[in-house]
Amino acid sequence: MEYTLGHCLKRSATKFANKTAVVCEGRRITYKELNDRVNLLANALLAMGVSKGDRVASMLYNTPETIEVYYAAAKIGAITVPINFRLVGKEVNFILENSGSKILIYDDNLQSIVDGLRNIEGLQFVSLGESNKSNSLKYEELLAKSTLQEPQVPVFEKDMRLIMYTSGTTGFPKGAMFTHRNNIWAALSIIITKKYDTREVVLVVNPLFHMNSYANVIACVFMGNTIVLMKRYDSIEMMELIQDEKVTMCSIVPTICSRLLQEPYEKQFDTKNWRYCTCTGTSWLFEMKKEFIQRYPHVVMADAYGATEVFSGTLIEGPDMLRKPGSVGKPYLDTIIRVVDENGNEKKTGEAGEIQFYGPHVTQGYWQNPEATQKVLHDGWFQSGDIGYFDEEGYLYFLDRRKDLIISGGENIYTAEIENVLIQHPKIDDVVIIGVSHEEWGKVVKAYVVLSENEQMTEDEVINYCGDYLANYKKPRSVEFVAELPKNALGKVLKNKMVGGEK
Repeated sequence: MEYTLGHCLKRSATKFANKTAVVCEGRRITYKELNDRVNLLANALLAMGVSKGDRVASMLYNTPETIEVYYAAAKIGAITVPINFRLVGKEVNFILENSGSKILIYDDNLQSIVDGLRNIEGLQFVSLGESNKSNSLKYEELLAKSTLQEPQVPVFEKDMRLIMYTSGTTGFPKGAMFTHRNNIWAALSIIITKKYDTREVVLVVNPLFHMNSYANVIACVFMGNTIVLMKRYDSIEMMELIQDEKVTMCSIVPTICSRLLQEPYEKQFDTKNWRYCTCTGTSWLFEMKKEFIQRYPHVVMADAYGATEVFSGTLIEGPDMLRKPGSVGKPYLDTIIRVVDENGNEKKTGEAGEIQFYGPHVTQGYWQNPEATQKVLHDGWFQSGDIGYFDEEGYLYFLDRRKDLIISGGENIYTAEIENVLIQHPKIDDVVIIGVSHEEWGKVVKAYVVLSENEQMTEDEVINYCGDYLANYKKPRSVEFVAELPKNALGKVLKNKMVGGEK
């Protein structure tokens, strides 16, 4: 028997049939009910003509249906393509067309994005809730007409399971591919490293289109844990859920951590069951870590580092975060990390070089992009482009992200993507994007713009122009007009010469 994601859910539905699998906005779904609904959707997709290897895209909030889509596709050998609902129509269009998705399942509250999509031949629409799109089928109606039996599609560990799109330094999104085997190993790695047991109640705050949340969900289903979903973040609601649902684990980003520390929530809510909290997405202040540990001493706080392409990278927990300031920890159980020079030779302890990952969870490459795949995968090693070093105790220190990456509130923003948009404006002659420090978001986008001769623009004009092509969180928060950009002899912009630029 092949061990696949669909098998994991079926097994948990047998072992934990009446246990609560998902909690969301008053809804409580047992593992048997979840498996039944997944089967209904899986058979409905088959009836719609979805075959093994077809791509099923989803653009959904954190709801039980998001999990149902992931596992229904898994059971019939289809490939899930999660889409960030913060993107604009043109960005969504690229992902749908590049992936060749056959179905888009979306929340009706995202109708405006769907209305802005170009016509894609053969793409079928399924809406969660009402929809004004004439050719959109309704999710619940599909399930009501479907059948409950387990789909009889042969699915294997080596089959492709997921395409997770991540913006590339060229400015074009790349779809990192993962098999069922990648997924299973990632789940096991998380379970063992974070010491999950079957009694965990895991709060999912970050969006399920992010690798971090997705990985936590598949780990929970593997163990038969209860998953508590937050559709949208709210500090009070989060603390109420931790108290009322007796949450034991969660994963957040530094922006949320900062907001939790703004009020004495630890005195207002019972958090005695909360034992573990991972904070991922961007580097965060040492003082913030220290304060959180002081105010929630019963919670093991952890900091994680990695990349979408590798599922899991490193983890540092509790006292080690204070003892090793600046470190991102040690590799997960099944993760091998090396630091190498430009020729691939391993660096000595304390010497900086490129961070590379190896393990059974590493991506198979980028969907329909062999050139990009060849650049980052060599003999199974993923070349991150990030720079770091190991200390004498085997702790990894991350020095610099890929040069063009800005992380704002947990979202990855690649400067080339924004630069490629702005350079198309007829009034702009040259542009460079950098990240500047921000108290709440960690980093925000700033644009340095060189206007064409005799042209004029305002800051608002530049920002609003980006809004037509980019998600809101990618737009510049500030614009500085300059006569020229500092460049080296090769014509490369020297970002370290700019205020807020890389050091």
